[in-house]
Amino acid sequence: MGLYRVKGLTPTDPPDGGEGLWWKYEIACGGIANQGISGMRKGALDEVEEYLKKMLESINRRTLGHQSKKLRHSHLSPRQLPAKPFFSKKQSIL
Repeated sequence: MGLYRVKGLTPTDPPDGGEGLWWKYEIACGGIANQGISGMRKGALDEVEEYLKKMLESINRRTLGHQSKKLRHSHLSPRQLPAKPFFSKKQSIL
């Protein structure tokens, strides 16, 4: 899975009952088609860009942490392998 990034940021009409300058954003996940996040945010361009920067840092940090856990618990991980006994049930330790 790739990292999330801003795919688009465009000015838009305010939602019903809203006023001021609003922006529509689209966030895409690299390498995965049709997976992403879209939303709207009110504010000046630099405020919205700062908001998106923090959001992406948080999402990507969680995504990378989740991937790291997957790798640690994959079928190849030695932690997941059953412990091998030092002797079989047929053998005696005496």
